[in-house]
Amino acid sequence: MTPCRREADDALHNELARRMQVTVALDETGNVLDSNMAAKTVYDLATDCTLMDLPIAPSDAARLQDKVSDLARNGDRRNSANDVLRFRHVESDRPLLVRLERYVQPSTQRPLVILRTNDIGWPAHVGPILQDLYDLSRAEMDIIRRMVEGLE
Repeated sequence: MTPCRREADDALHNELARRMQVTVALDETGNVLDSNMAAKTVYDLATDCTLMDLPIAPSDAARLQDKVSDLARNGDRRNSANDVLRFRHVESDRPLLVRLERYVQPSTQRPLVILRTNDIGWPAHVGPILQDLYDLSRAEMDIIRRMVEGLE
């Protein structure tokens, strides 16, 4: 199942799908064109998702939108691959780190922006595997999952 898939090509979709961290493809207006399962698991993105659906303050979302627009339209390289944008998660108040990367879709030559966060999705099959390998209780496994997800 693809959480949000509007106009992304197969190469981009496959690139997003192989990542555990939340990864989404945005157009210059902040519409999500495709996202991976971590984005669905962590942020519960819907069909009509936009940049404003990320769990950051509206003022931060506006600032992020400006950076996305600049990068998509102008190829602005001020935010190189090693630049990290820092926001606060509106629900947990923990840091939310974001990296932006310009991506030109080969099939259409349309410039997009790949957004990655420090949040990761915890695949459903990982818990039982770790429980079996290390003889962990359900409570211990929940604590580990919450730590990995940055909730503890």
